Amino acid sequence: MNLKFIELLYIHFYILCIYKSQKMAIVFLDSVLYQLMPNYGLWNFTKGVYNNFEKYQQYNYESAIESWQNVEEFMELVCQSALMQINDMKEYLNITRLNQSFLHYIQYTRLDDTPMKPLPPHTEAITKELLLRGEIKRGEVRQIIHREQRTATQLIRDLIDLKYLKSDSPKGAIRLNFTMEMVHFMFPNFVK
Repeated sequence: MNLKFIELLYIHFYILCIYKSQKMAIVFLDSVLYQLMPNYGLWNFTKGVYNNFEKYQQYNYESAIESWQNVEEFMELVCQSALMQINDMKEYLNITRLNQSFLHYIQYTRLDDTPMKPLPPHTEAITKELLLRGEIKRGEVRQIIHREQRTATQLIRDLIDLKYLKSDSPKGAIRLNFTMEMVHFMFPNFVK
């Protein structure tokens, strides 16, 4: 396991012991992990802890600070929480399930009584390609949707305006943008 992560857990443990505030310790750990991990927004440690919160709350931090064995037990509890979260993420990010979730989301935006703006035609084709490759060059969209370049350019512009796609620059490669609205729809049990 990464040494920085173990050190962070150790600091997390001492914040709990000193301040006796689980929320403060979790927020601190989350904020540091957010700075260290580029994709921390979708996965987060807090969810793992809250799935195991009963054990986490029952842990006696005052006596724990007195021995290394207690620190080890705490580290084991926290690592079990992280492992539970990783296993959950494996289930959520299964490519077949993820593709189905995106397709349902796209169809949902096109319903008449939906408060969202509908995603344009050909969104499905771009989504499938982005799920497989992560990001694509703008010039490749024309081949993916089998339309003229003008249509492809307009589609990209529309999807970026709708915050469905994002790009680092006006001519840069595009990738999917996981908005909170999208995550709430696609993973209702994931975001609590």
